[in-house]
Amino acid sequence: MGIPDDPAREVGMRLAAIYQNKNRQKDAMGILEIIWHGRTAHGRVLPRADEVGMRLAAIYQNKNRQEDAMGILEIIWHGRTAHGCFFPGADEVGLRLAAIYQNKNRQEDAMRIRELIWQHGQTPIIAWKQPQSINLKRKYRRL
Repeated sequence: MGIPDDPAREVGMRLAAIYQNKNRQKDAMGILEIIWHGRTAHGRVLPRADEVGMRLAAIYQNKNRQEDAMGILEIIWHGRTAHGCFFPGADEVGLRLAAIYQNKNRQEDAMRIRELIWQHGQTPIIAWKQPQSINLKRKYRRL
């Protein structure tokens, strides 16, 4: 099955972060692809694969590789919503996936995901990010 927090994964994640900071997106993408494929081998999704997948999907989106980003986000989405459960972080994955679906004119799929988040999710569905300041958080908590 593999070691959940293996050293190679940690080194790869750090190296990919350095490459991204140096605007070497292709190198970062290569490392993250290796880690992602290792973490999702043989139909299994090993611990912390989601973190790798989210970073890789973000790079794919920046490179206009929407189909690849969509594939990764779908795997993570189905993992986070498996067996009728709604695991932490599913909201973020679902909203990103719904945005890609909407750009691909898959309105029904986007709507289905947003409805699931509305019913079971932790974050409200709004067009902008949640407020970061403490005063705004208090204000919206009361609403």
